[in-house]
Amino acid sequence: MLFVVITLGLAFFFRPTDTSSANSVRERLTEDSLAQAKDALIGFAATYRDTHPNQVFGYLPCTDTDNDGVADTCGLKDVSLAGRLPWKTLGISALRDSASECLWYALSGRAKDTPKTDIFNWDTLGQFIVQDASGATLAGAVAHDRPFAVLLAPRAVLGVQSRPSTVITECGGTNVSTDYLEGLGVLGTGDTTLVVASADSLRSGTNNDSGLWITSKDIFDRVKQRSDFKNDVEALLNDLVICLNSMAVIPAASVTNKGTDNIIAACPTVSPTKTSFSSNWKENLLYAGGPSGIFTVNSGAASCKAVLIFGGERANRTVAPLVPQTRSTIAEKNDPTMYLEGVNATLFPANGAYAGATLFSPSAASADIVRCITGLPAGATQVSFAQNLPSFTSTGAIPTVTTDTTEKTVVISDNGSGTAGGCFWSPTRIPLDGKTLRAYYEYQFSFADTFATSGAIADRGNGFTFQLVRGDIPNGSGGFSQPDTCGTESNLGALNTSDIWGSLSYIVETDIRRNASQNDPSGNHTAIMINGSLNHSGSGGTPTTACNGTTNGCLFNPANTFEESPAPLTHNQRIEIHTGCNSTCTRCDPKIIGTYAKISTWVDCTDCNDVVADLLDSEQITLQANRDFSAPGDWSGTNWSVVSNSLNHTVGATPASLPNSALTAPPATGTSYRIDFVIDTTTAGAISIAFGGNSTLPLNQSVGVASYNLQFDPTSATPLTLTPDANWVGNISRVSVKPVRPPKINRCVVSNPEMSQVFFGLTGGFLSTPDTVQGVTFKNLILRTD
Repeated sequence: MLFVVITLGLAFFFRPTDTSSANSVRERLTEDSLAQAKDALIGFAATYRDTHPNQVFGYLPCTDTDNDGVADTCGLKDVSLAGRLPWKTLGISALRDSASECLWYALSGRAKDTPKTDIFNWDTLGQFIVQDASGATLAGAVAHDRPFAVLLAPRAVLGVQSRPSTVITECGGTNVSTDYLEGLGVLGTGDTTLVVASADSLRSGTNNDSGLWITSKDIFDRVKQRSDFKNDVEALLNDLVICLNSMAVIPAASVTNKGTDNIIAACPTVSPTKTSFSSNWKENLLYAGGPSGIFTVNSGAASCKAVLIFGGERANRTVAPLVPQTRSTIAEKNDPTMYLEGVNATLFPANGAYAGATLFSPSAASADIVRCITGLPAGATQVSFAQNLPSFTSTGAIPTVTTDTTEKTVVISDNGSGTAGGCFWSPTRIPLDGKTLRAYYEYQFSFADTFATSGAIADRGNGFTFQLVRGDIPNGSGGFSQPDTCGTESNLGALNTSDIWGSLSYIVETDIRRNASQNDPSGNHTAIMINGSLNHSGSGGTPTTACNGTTNGCLFNPANTFEESPAPLTHNQRIEIHTGCNSTCTRCDPKIIGTYAKISTWVDCTDCNDVVADLLDSEQITLQANRDFSAPGDWSGTNWSVVSNSLNHTVGATPASLPNSALTAPPATGTSYRIDFVIDTTTAGAISIAFGGNSTLPLNQSVGVASYNLQFDPTSATPLTLTPDANWVGNISRVSVKPVRPPKINRCVVSNPEMSQVFFGLTGGFLSTPDTVQGVTFKNLILRTD
C-alpha cells in the first residue's frame, strides 16, 4: 500500500500534461522502472549480511561511475555520491525510463556499504532533501525522513545537455551527471537538496527528472521481518544478561550513553557477527542500576539489581512534549525518553517497577524489551584479605598469629613455648554442597632450611594447612559456631580427629618437617587430607614425586622447596572443590546435591589468582562455528540443526555429537576437562551430556535459559554427545571444552551432609628452639563459591 501511495504521488508531480495514451504508456514505463529499482535496492539492503558475512543488514551498494552496470568505489566515509544504477550488482536488467535512458542513483554517504559509517541502524539519517522545481519539499522535511537514496529517471535531453556514446555499453552515453540531471545539488558529508521536475518545469523544459526515494523506514520495515534480525536483537540482550548475571558485583550504570558504557566494556562480544551487531545497535541499549539497585520487571518476584532495556523503533513520546521521538543529535541519543515509553520513560534510570516485552516482535518493533539483572545467584560467597581481613579471628597460642591490616598480610609463627599451633579463622559460613569453591593465596616461609637436602642441620618445622571444617554446629543463638580453638604444633595447627570441627574436615597441608609418627616422607610435601588426620598411612596416601594430579600428595624436588636458600621464595596455592561428583570423581556437576567432591590443588601456578572461573587451558574445539554456531559446523544428529547461533533440537530422544576430529585432540585419560554450555529450553524435559566415557545424570530443564559448567575425567575417547529425552526441545549455545590445567594433587572425597556449609581458616604449627624456629606469611587470599 505504501508503494502505491508513493507512485501515485510521483505520477501527480512528474507526469507531463500530455495525457495521450502513448505518453501515458511511456510514463508508466518510467514509474515501473523506478519501482523495480527501488525494490531491488531494498532487497540488496535487507539481505546484505547473507552475502556479506559478519555485517549488519541495511547497507546499499555504491553507484556505477564508469557505466558498466557494476558498483564502483564509494569514495570517503559519509560522503554522498551519484552515478548510474549498478544494475549488474543488483542482479537485474538495465532499467530505462520513457526516453530509453538508464536510471541514475544518488546515495547518502551514511548508507553506502563501503566505507561504512561509524554506526548504522534504523535511526541513521539519510542525507537528501528532495524538492520539486517549484520549491515544494517532497521528502526530508524532518531529519528522519531524509532519504538514504534517490533513484532518478533523466528522461529526454534538455537545453545544452549532450549524451554522445563515448563507449559501447548497455546504457551508452556519458558518465557526466549534468548531461542527464538538472537538479543534483552539491554532494558531501552534509545534507544535499536534490530537485526533480514539477508540472511547470516539465512544460517549460527546465527540469524533467523523475525521482523515487528510499528511506531508512523502507529498508528496516523489510529487515525487521527477518527472523535472524529478531535473533540478533535477542542475542544482544541474552549475551549481556548471561554475562552480567555471572558477576558477583555487577557494573554500575555509566553517566554517559544511557548507562551502558561499563557493561559493554565488561561483557565484550565474541563472534564477529555479534560484535558487528553490538557496535551498530548499542545505541538502542539502556542500563540502570548496579550493585545496590532495587528493581522489578513485569511484576516478577525476582529482585533485580539492574534493568537492561532495548529501546525499539521510534514511536511517539509519552513524556511531555508529546511529539514523535527523534534520535538525530547527540543530545537526543542521550535522552532516554527518546527510546522508552510509558512507565519506563517516567522511571528511568531510577529504581522501581519496569515493564516491557521479553522478546522482539516485528509487529511491535517500538516496544521496550526489558530484562532483569540479578548478578550471581543467591548463595554465592566471596571472602578475601583485601575486604574481610579485620573480621577473621585468631585462636591458639598467642602471639602466634599477627596481622598487618595495612599490607593485608597474616603471619603464623612459633609462640616461643608450648605445643599449641596458631589458627586464623574466617567467620563467614561458606555454602559448599551444590557449589564450586575456588581459593587462592600466596605464602612465604620465614627461614631457609637445607636439612631436607643435606641432613646436616636441624630440621625446621612444622608447616601449615588450609582447613575447611563442618559448619553445622549450633552456637546457641540461632546461628552456627565457627572454630574457637586451634590444633597442636605437630598437627600443623589443624583441628584433629577428636575435635568436633576437625573430625569432619578437608585439609590441604604444606608440610616442611618429617614427622615419623605421621608417616611423613623425607622431603617437603603438599597433600590433601581429611577429617583432621595428617597421617599418610592407609587412606592418607603417601606423597609421590609425580605431582601431576594422579595422587593426593606431591613430594617436591628439591626436597627443601618452600625453604630455599639464601631466602625462601614466595609461593602460591590454588584450591578448587567441585561438588556433585560420582564415586570416582570422573564426572562432577555442582547442581547435584550430595554424593562426592573432587578437591584439586595447584602449587606455584601462573596466572591463577582469578577465582571467578576454573583454572583451564586453551579451548579444544578448534572451529569457532562449533562453539558459537555462527555457521554450520561438525555437529551432527537427527532433529538437530544450526539455527541463529545455536544448535536447535526439535523433537525426539535423538543425540547430537561433535566428532573428536573437531577437537585439537581426543579426550585423554589422566586429563580433566571443563565443559561449558548454555541450554535454552522451549519445551521442558531433560538432557544428558557425555564425554570421554562418562555421562551426567539427566539434567532436568524447565522452560528458560540455564548455564552449566561440568568436569569430566575421561575413561575412554568417546566424543562429546548431547542426548535429550523424548520431551526436551530447545537450543544449545556457547559450548566450550577446555582441559583443566593439571593440578599437583587431586582427591575424591565423600560430601558429608555436615559439610554442606563450612568454615575455613589457615592453621600453622612451628617449633620453638632457636635452630628449628620457623614461620609463614600469607597474603592475597581470596575464596569464592558459586
